[in-house]
Amino acid sequence: MANEEAGVSRRVYVRVDPTKCKAYSVCGNLAPSVFEIDEWGFGYVENGDVTPENRRSIERAARACPVKAIDIIHD
Repeated sequence: MANEEAGVSRRVYVRVDPTKCKAYSVCGNLAPSVFEIDEWGFGYVENGDVTPENRRSIERAARACPVKAIDIIHD
């Protein structure tokens, strides 16, 4: 995603904070194309790039996470 006002391209990505995740698996249920769930139920991200196609599901998962373990980062 780009910041067109400044004319600067910025990377936006998502990650799951492993120190906060408590294995509720909400992220994997709401955005299965982005979030993976390991064998213990903890969420993680293989490719965390936020795109126009997955932005809404990522934002929904971040809002729904009961422990707020999902970070959307503007780099």
